[in-house]
Amino acid sequence: MIVIALTMVGSFVAGWVGIIALDPGEELVFLISMGCAGGLIGILSMAFFRFFVELDPNLLRFGFSFWNVELPLDQIESVQATEIRPLKFGGLGWRMDRQKRIGYICCRGDGIELTTRAGRVYVFNCDKANSLVEQLSKNLPCHDV
Repeated sequence: MIVIALTMVGSFVAGWVGIIALDPGEELVFLISMGCAGGLIGILSMAFFRFFVELDPNLLRFGFSFWNVELPLDQIESVQATEIRPLKFGGLGWRMDRQKRIGYICCRGDGIELTTRAGRVYVFNCDKANSLVEQLSKNLPCHDV
């Protein structure tokens, strides 16, 4: 939240500094463009603000607030605990590495590597990775993990 607030304050200050330098009549256009830019930055910040992993009896959900995955358990082919290293994915956030694995990366540490029946591979952080692997092993229908 502090980052969002500082971004908005910075946009506001930059807007007023820019208005002083503009010719009369251009202020409105400049203010609208600064407002749109600040709003876009705020929305993108909120999209990655919350990371979650949820397991229901038939569904696994993981990802960020506005950018997440919902997988029915019958679509999961395999799952294993892994060590997440953000640099392998090029940083934090929604990423894809060289092996075409899709990463939902929020920090370095424990995580899950999950393969779907369609062949898509997801990697995401999970504080209790071994526990989630156990739970998924119990809940996956009709095939081994």
